[in-house]
Amino acid sequence: MNHKKKIDMTGKIITALLALLGFSLAGCREEYGCPYVNFHVSGRVVDAQSNPIPGIEITADEYGSTRSDSQGYFTIEENYASLPGKICCTDRDGEENGGEFLPEEVDLNGRFVQTAKGSGWYEGAYKAELGDVTLTKAESDDSPADDKRQRKQSTHKTPSL
Repeated sequence: MNHKKKIDMTGKIITALLALLGFSLAGCREEYGCPYVNFHVSGRVVDAQSNPIPGIEITADEYGSTRSDSQGYFTIEENYASLPGKICCTDRDGEENGGEFLPEEVDLNGRFVQTAKGSGWYEGAYKAELGDVTLTKAESDDSPADDKRQRKQSTHKTPSL
């Protein structure tokens, strides 16, 4: 019987400890989770003459994407575990927006300003205003340099054997 009382008492102690442990974890909401930040990146996509370029796809690392509006402006706002390191501007519609433009990457390191402090897993809010992002037009296949090269190739004769 003495052995049965020890087992019974041990069970009560373990139950009490588990109950206390469970209650203490329930009061600590930040025990589990993942750090995250809010970020806001904005700017305007323009050509070499500062004309706005609509319809350009802007991607912030793997965090999300948007397209520039009719005036070239864009905004990406997301919540993620870290701030993006770059944005990529890509012309997906070709000639529809006034020409084909080469892709452009913009480094975001050092450009973010903290706008709200965080606590616990939330590390705060950050904002990067980029201003104008200038894209370069892609050279067309019918440029004068290509015409000269094609004419030179057509006048070159291949020797016959």
